[in-house]
Amino acid sequence: MNTPVSSAENPPAQNAFPLSRNTLSLMFLVALWLGTRALMLWLYADRYRYIAGDVAYYFNSLAEQDTATLLEYPLPIVWFLRLIRLISGEQFAAFELTFGLAMTLFDLAAVAVLTKRSPLAAGYWILFTAAIGPLLWVRLDIMVACLICCSLAMLGTSDHAAGAAMAVAAGLKLWPAALIALIIAPHRAGMRRLVGFAVAGLALGTTSLLLGGWERSISPLHWQSARGLQIESVPATWPMALHALPDSGYTVSFTSANAYEVFGVTVPFWLQVSAWAFLVAWALIASHSAYLWWRQHRLGATPETPALAHRILVAQLAAVLAAILLLLVVNKTLSPQYLFWLAGPLALGVSLPTSFGGRLMAYAGGSLALIAAALTQAVYPITYGALVQPYLGGTLATALLVVRNLALLALALGGLIAAFLTARRIKS
Repeated sequence: MNTPVSSAENPPAQNAFPLSRNTLSLMFLVALWLGTRALMLWLYADRYRYIAGDVAYYFNSLAEQDTATLLEYPLPIVWFLRLIRLISGEQFAAFELTFGLAMTLFDLAAVAVLTKRSPLAAGYWILFTAAIGPLLWVRLDIMVACLICCSLAMLGTSDHAAGAAMAVAAGLKLWPAALIALIIAPHRAGMRRLVGFAVAGLALGTTSLLLGGWERSISPLHWQSARGLQIESVPATWPMALHALPDSGYTVSFTSANAYEVFGVTVPFWLQVSAWAFLVAWALIASHSAYLWWRQHRLGATPETPALAHRILVAQLAAVLAAILLLLVVNKTLSPQYLFWLAGPLALGVSLPTSFGGRLMAYAGGSLALIAAALTQAVYPITYGALVQPYLGGTLATALLVVRNLALLALALGGLIAAFLTARRIKS
């Protein structure tokens, strides 16, 4: 006769994986962040300390107390740097450490925001920024990248804050002001973003005008227009390829614009190409902004289902990514830290698509962007010394730069296609 076994004698089997999936994802992200940052710190401390030259430039420039210092930057950047110097005191070592810790906080803030949206997005941010390398801690651009990332991550949930974050990003670098046109829309959420942008932007702009005056407020634009063809820019690809050849007549020099620029017979032509391409890029951004608005306006009173809201979000994100890529590839200036601007849109981009085709496109673009980021670190700082030789650039360094620039061009083309295709999907 079989006797029933009591539950006390036969306890339920224990879960072999007591930790939840969310906990495991968080643990993995923490380990990934710590591991990549430890490697970056070793590279910085052991091999590439010289990349802190910009931080030293900031520190020395801040000895001037008037608003005529650091004219290439908007005044909010100068205020931030003065705060860093106030906290750290008069010693450069303390300033460098405080600056690096501040950039680390922006990095962590973006990771935290992305983790709430998607662990995949947070993981991509960590990998992409690590691929660019320890430059993260010695340049200001991670601040702009963080603000753009936060703005995009808050779309549909905290729209006033999303607009305000984009305004602060524009206050730091000016060009992100163009991105607000791509994320506003003819509905309440879109208008809230515009209001947040207008309020924060007006506050920053008015304060800058009152404290610095008109000439100081527009000095970054004058500085930019006066610069030549920077060696890492996409329009400089052909002159830099020729610079690697013996007796080509092309030279590289460090100029008063605090950048290495290339000089040679075709350089005026490529500067003109850059100027016309820059105008075309802005026209494309403006026209696509209008197209996105029209696609949403024609929905009329159609109820915004979760599926429709998702399609609109994907289209806006693709448009922002395409706009940033366009502004990168057409510009006569392109410093390695500018690639940080792509981190947020790319991170969110790989996590949002739901269809197989959408995921395939996002993963392909994300993978190519990781390669471009790694090549950027290979150019600067790893092989940069060979690249900037006055009369003959290193062959390997030049090849790495050419391949990186071709990857950026491919990303820009893919971004334009993705922006158009996702915008077409905005329909009831």
